[in-house]
Amino acid sequence: MKGKDVFKVLLEREKKKPRDVGLLYKVGEKFDDRGMYDEANKRWEMVVRLDPENKEGKSDDALFGLGRSYLSQSDFGQAIKEFNPLISTFPLSDLASDAQLYVGYCYEREGDRDKAIATYRRFVSDHPEADGAKWARKRIGGLTAGEKKEGK
Repeated sequence: MKGKDVFKVLLEREKKKPRDVGLLYKVGEKFDDRGMYDEANKRWEMVVRLDPENKEGKSDDALFGLGRSYLSQSDFGQAIKEFNPLISTFPLSDLASDAQLYVGYCYEREGDRDKAIATYRRFVSDHPEADGAKWARKRIGGLTAGEKKEGK
């Protein structure tokens, strides 16, 4: 009740219920909070395997967590590989549009300006009124300005 030893309690529960999707997701969050990405990712990968149709409403969250985990580690290619299934498999998820922005950002960080611009443009087209649309437009402007400087 006081929030003490929550992580320890969750790990004990996980031993008893190793296939509990909601519990695995929570344990993944706790590992992620501690920067223990490999352990978090194991739990989130298991969530997606156990509930590929997202019936329990955690697989989209787990894919998003995986993407953010790899993003935190500057593994942009792997982050894209985690975000893309979220976007394509669960397009109605409230996290799909954020994942789309992250994919653009990852392409940008990898130095693939064309894919970054295309991804941001697709986001703006799909979500013109979204909070992230203004940010995406600025990124497009910055990236296309860079093209003009290089004579492209």
